[in-house]
Amino acid sequence: MTSSKIDQDTKTDSIQESGASLGIEPEHNEDMTTTDSSAAESLETDQGHISRDAVDLDSETEGGDSVAETDELEDLHKQVNDLKEQYLRARAEVENIRKRSDVEMSNIRKFALEGFVRELLMVKDSLEMARNVDFRSKSADQDVLENMVEGITLTVKQLEAVFERFAIQEVLPELGEKLDPELHQAMGMEETGDFKANEICRVIQKGYSLNGRLLRPAMVMVASEVKDS
Repeated sequence: MTSSKIDQDTKTDSIQESGASLGIEPEHNEDMTTTDSSAAESLETDQGHISRDAVDLDSETEGGDSVAETDELEDLHKQVNDLKEQYLRARAEVENIRKRSDVEMSNIRKFALEGFVRELLMVKDSLEMARNVDFRSKSADQDVLENMVEGITLTVKQLEAVFERFAIQEVLPELGEKLDPELHQAMGMEETGDFKANEICRVIQKGYSLNGRLLRPAMVMVASEVKDS
């Protein structure tokens, strides 16, 4: 028996004794005790309902949070899948571009000189025609030689025109010009009184450049200092 129950019984006994002294019937006191017990039980029942309602409310709240988290995870998975698909498409596109670029670069390397070679074919044809002339025949007189020289001259002009179209320039220094190591290659030195030291006195071979870049320097002889005799 709990202390509250003992206190209640003690109070009940005191009330009964007081009632007896006042001439009150005991059964009225029993009704009062019964009423108090019923009220306490009702209060406990209400508290139990309130506790269960609170638990149910917490469960519903947790359930709502769980659904929201599930939806959020599904959205994140969808975004990840979309980004992955975009990445794969972009990667495939880059790979295709790289392959096309490789093919184009290969074709450029193979056929970069196509136009230049086509132009040179006409020059080769002209040289072959000049080579096929039979100088041993009776017709190989002065006129034939003159025609051959004229043909060679025209062939050289054809070649010069091809060079001009492809930005190929001659490097032809003038006599008396100072030696330029960037454009000229000295093949030797000659003692001459007509030129000063380190001046070009003779051109052995022309040089050429392509779009301003030196392909071959001009080969020259330069004058040396004149020694006193």
